[in-house]
Amino acid sequence: MDSTLLGKITAWRIFFSLPRTPDALVSKIINLMARHQETGRAGEEKALRWLRDRDFEIVDRNWRHGHLEIDIIAYRYPYLHFVEVKTRSSLYFGNPEDEVSKTKLKHMIDAGTAWLALHPGHKRVRFDILAIRLSQGDGGDEYLFIEDVYT
Repeated sequence: MDSTLLGKITAWRIFFSLPRTPDALVSKIINLMARHQETGRAGEEKALRWLRDRDFEIVDRNWRHGHLEIDIIAYRYPYLHFVEVKTRSSLYFGNPEDEVSKTKLKHMIDAGTAWLALHPGHKRVRFDILAIRLSQGDGGDEYLFIEDVYT
């Protein structure tokens, strides 16, 4: 089944399973948001280990500039990498890498430019996506590293 169609079906299932009282609805939404944040944090921790295992030196993480953020800044000769981490625990809403829009990419570039202004001297820079699909069973997590998404 197409992942987009599966996502729409899941969205309808979630909608129809929502509580009908305001207090119960707020509680359900808070629970869903907390799970989403937990998945994101777990993904970033896994991303750090994955990058270190591949000889990346972690320079910074969750670096903020105003409303902009870079999940991980890492160095592996000869490039400085600005890495956006996207994690999914299921494919109901599509692949994690599909979540990086043109707007998100522009924000990454703007944040990277701001970081470089504060830390000059890096001549070779890449903007990357590390997509992680968390394992639902015995199999290991799946990683997709897309390097240099902006050239």
